[in-house]
Amino acid sequence: MLSQLQGNLAPGATLLLLHNGMGSIEVASRLFPTHVIIAGTTTLAGFREGAVVKHTAKGHTQLGIVKNASALVPNPEHIALINHVIPEPTWHDDILIPLFTKLAINCVINPLTAIHDVKNGELSSLGLLGIIKKIVDEVVTVAASQGVLLDSASQFKQVLAVIFDTRENYSSMHQDIKHGRKSEIEQINGYVVTLGEANGIDVTGNKSLLQQILAIEKAA
Repeated sequence: MLSQLQGNLAPGATLLLLHNGMGSIEVASRLFPTHVIIAGTTTLAGFREGAVVKHTAKGHTQLGIVKNASALVPNPEHIALINHVIPEPTWHDDILIPLFTKLAINCVINPLTAIHDVKNGELSSLGLLGIIKKIVDEVVTVAASQGVLLDSASQFKQVLAVIFDTRENYSSMHQDIKHGRKSEIEQINGYVVTLGEANGIDVTGNKSLLQQILAIEKAA
């Protein structure tokens, strides 16, 4: 998708990355080194029925300017527009902290709900606390290898809190698998596996979930 924008992006354009999964910052920074790039994460929730998207939770959006080589000053008009169309976003000096925090949540809830075919809340009653903790610990260790320091205990509690708060929801990956769509597993757990293996970190928990989802997709 990003490669399709090459040659079509105005010189003064601002690129906003707001999606599940990781890896796009590295790609965008390489393809657009002279553009301001803003990355973010959101807990705003919804689902799609045909051509209709139904909004189910207000949520909260966190944004930050990516520190690319050009270190350009963002266009104030673009920032004002983003603040207008996204309800009350929080801006961060280091957007990687909330991005890795959200990644830990996604690495747990998305694949496990898809594998077990359950709503988010049911994960707390399936005897999965051990694997949930391992997944979170692996993400925290991988984040540290990238200079992002997170606390494993706090991240574990936050994942359990999100499982409870969204207990009646189906994850996006569950819905992708249910409807035969390709999931974002390679940008979620796959991202952790790629970085972990490149840095000699044990990521066997994330790799197992990655392989299980890929096998389900292949068999569909």
